[in-house]
Amino acid sequence: MYQNNIGDRMKIKYAAVLALLFSMASPAISAGHQQDYDPAEGRCNFWDDASLKTLTATLDYADQVLPNIPPEEDRYLTAESTAAQKVYEEELKKNNWKAPAQSQGNTRYAALEARPLYTVWGVRNALAKAKLSIAAILDEGSGTGFVTYRKNPDAAKLDRALHAIYPLDAYALSMQALLTKQTYVPQSHKIMLTADQWSKLYGGTSTLTTNLGYYMSCKLAKVMGRQSF
Repeated sequence: MYQNNIGDRMKIKYAAVLALLFSMASPAISAGHQQDYDPAEGRCNFWDDASLKTLTATLDYADQVLPNIPPEEDRYLTAESTAAQKVYEEELKKNNWKAPAQSQGNTRYAALEARPLYTVWGVRNALAKAKLSIAAILDEGSGTGFVTYRKNPDAAKLDRALHAIYPLDAYALSMQALLTKQTYVPQSHKIMLTADQWSKLYGGTSTLTTNLGYYMSCKLAKVMGRQSF
C-alpha cells in the first residue's frame, strides 16, 4: 500500500535528521589544546525560536494554495477511509499479517483514490497535523512532549521538536506525492497550480525536516552549555 511506502521513507528521513542533529552539536576538537567551547555560538544565530516562523510560513502558504474540501466530501472521505483501513487490517489479521491476493480494503482505497479530491484531502489532513506540531514547540502547555522539563525550557522545546518530526515529514512526503502525481493524473483530477506555486510548494517541503533539524541542533547546543575539552 502507498501508506507503507511513505512510512518507510519517513523512517529513513527520521534517522537522517537525528544524525544531522548530533553531528552539528559535536565540536571539532584540536589535539593537545584545552579549549572552552560554547556549541550554541553560531548554531543559534539563524536557527533559534524565531526560525520556526519560516516553517510556519511554508505551511501557511500550502494552506492558502491547496483547494478546500467541501464539508460533505470531507465527511464522506473521512468515514470511507476509516472503514477501508479497518477492512484492510482485518484482512491482514485473517491472512497471518500478509497482504491478501484479493483485498476488499484495497478495492475500497482504489475507489477513494478515483475521487478527484481524495489526495488533496489526505495532504490537508497531514498539513493540519504538521501546523499543530510546529505551534506546539513553543507552547509550554501543549502536552506534546515525551518528558516534562520544568527547569530547562530549551530541553522541553527540543523534546517537543522531536515530537514534530513525524507529522512534519508525513506532510512533506504526501505533498511531494501529490505534486508528482499532477504530471500524469487525468485532467479532472489535476489541481489548479501555476508553475511558480508548484515550485514553491515542492521546494518548501524539501527543506522542512532539515530546517527543523537545524533548530533542534540549536536547542541541543543550549542544553549542553559551555564545554571544556
